[in-house]
Amino acid sequence: MKEKKIIGVGLDELMNQTIKEDEKKKKKKSEKSDNKEIKKYKEKISKLQKELKELEKILEKDADLKLSSEELFKKGLSFDEKGDFPNASYYYIRALKKDSNNIKAMLNLAAIYYEFDMPEKSKELYQKVLKMDPENDIAKENLKILEEEE
Repeated sequence: MKEKKIIGVGLDELMNQTIKEDEKKKKKKSEKSDNKEIKKYKEKISKLQKELKELEKILEKDADLKLSSEELFKKGLSFDEKGDFPNASYYYIRALKKDSNNIKAMLNLAAIYYEFDMPEKSKELYQKVLKMDPENDIAKENLKILEEEE
C-alpha cells in the first residue's frame, strides 16, 4: 500500500496569512483615509487661492486710490486695448473723479458708452470736452456722427 501524503496548511502559515491579509486591509483603509485627507487639503487650498485672488483685487483697487488721474487713465487704456471695456471704463471714471478735466479719459469713456449703446452719455461727454477744448477734432467728429444718427 502506498503511503498518501496529506497536504494542508500549518497553523503558523495560516496565522501568517491572516496577519498579512489584515495588514493589507489596514493599508488600503489607510490609503483611502490618506486620499480623503489629500482631497480635503486640495479643496482647502483651492478655496484659499480663490480668497487670495479676491483680496488681491481689493488691494489693487485700494492701491489705485493713490494713483494720479493720468496713471488711472493709462491703466484704463491698457484694459481698453485688450477689449476689456468694463474695466477700462472703471479706470476712466476713476481718472475723471481724480481730475474732472482729463480730456483723454472723457474721449475714451465716451467711445465706450457709444459702443455699448449709450449715445446720450457719449454725447454729453463729447460736449463737455468741446466746452473745455473747442478745437478738439475727435470730440467734434464723434459728436457730428452722433447727431447724424439721431
